[in-house]
Amino acid sequence: TCLMESYYDGKVIHSKFSNGSMLSSTANHPIMTDIGMVRADALTYDRQFISINEWESTENQKVFYLIN
Repeated sequence: TCLMESYYDGKVIHSKFSNGSMLSSTANHPIMTDIGMVRADALTYDRQFISINEWESTENQKVFYLIN
């Protein structure tokens, strides 16, 4: 896990996904979807989101959906 801290003055996006995970990010944070990278503030419910564990190969990628 990697953590970075920096100053940010703007909107924070809180997203909850169908696999139970939650993400809080800046509005312009890139999120991997089925159509490529999308800004967090442009996420839509019809997109598939892709999560790849750094310890797994790409064959083990997981796909899930935005629910909130």
